[in-house]
Amino acid sequence: PGEAGADTSQHSEIVSGLQHEEPIIRSQAVLHLVQQEGEEAVLEKLSALLQTDPDPLVRSRVAIALGSMRDERAVAELESALLDPHFTVRAQSITALGQIGGDRATITLGSILLNEGLDPVERVIAAQALWKQDSEIAQGYLLAGGNDANEQVRDASGKPPAVNVTPTAGSQSGSQATE
Repeated sequence: PGEAGADTSQHSEIVSGLQHEEPIIRSQAVLHLVQQEGEEAVLEKLSALLQTDPDPLVRSRVAIALGSMRDERAVAELESALLDPHFTVRAQSITALGQIGGDRATITLGSILLNEGLDPVERVIAAQALWKQDSEIAQGYLLAGGNDANEQVRDASGKPPAVNVTPTAGSQSGSQATE
């Protein structure tokens, strides 16, 4: 009974947080929701929030959460979010599509990459997301993006994004490493 009561209490806190008037509290509740069991119910709640929450911070965090779930059922909701008026929501949705992968997400990312009418930054994010896909479809889009009129898009399509490597404890960097 103790563990079940704690689960119920935590669930109640999350539900309460999702309905809170403060966007920061709602956005934190979104991240806690992903850690809950019952993926179907979580996916349903997140999908509704992505479409209905009035705050772009919350919608951005929902996109992040959907990407972290890596569930292809979220692709349609993330595609809808690509029409969001706020850049951060669109950018996080593009990144989430890259995390989820699969043919539909890859085709959506490719269409963003090759759409010269879209914001070049969004197109670069799409290229970076395509580099995470291990498919011939993704490689075809990246090859086509390598011929784009925009230099940033060409560069992002031509080489994978740099991976930031944090030095391990005890390793030397900078001038100490070259001496």
